Amino acid sequence: MRNKTIVVIAVLVALVAIIVAIIAAKSYRDRAGMSGGHRTNGPARVLEESLSDHKTIWLLIHSTMCIPCKEMEQTARELEPEFKGKIVFVSAIVDDPKADAVLKKYKIELIPTSFFINSDGKVVKKVVGAIPKAELRRKLRELAEAGG
Repeated sequence: MRNKTIVVIAVLVALVAIIVAIIAAKSYRDRAGMSGGHRTNGPARVLEESLSDHKTIWLLIHSTMCIPCKEMEQTARELEPEFKGKIVFVSAIVDDPKADAVLKKYKIELIPTSFFINSDGKVVKKVVGAIPKAELRRKLRELAEAGG
């Protein structure tokens, strides 16, 4: 009887661990993208809709693993509310199949890579590597003030 109880407890602990891992993985995936529907529509669709609506865009191509990418992801989360309604933030994660079309279109070589895209759909600036928060804020303000 005692062995049976131990087995039942072990199974319950394993199930709880699996549930926690699933919840953590979902939470991590949700944090990996920025706002705008990437979690359901994917970055390619968000990007195409924004381009067809002549919106100004900051496209960040990155991974969820590299340290500079994580820094950019954090900076994006901090700055995005400041530019809501002015600039669409689009996140394309290199190991997410939903980002394949974006990766093919922009042909990146290194990550993180940022593209500042005006309302005409033209890339006005490309930056490879992490951008300090103050500098990114300045670049985004310039892009927003120029109206693209």
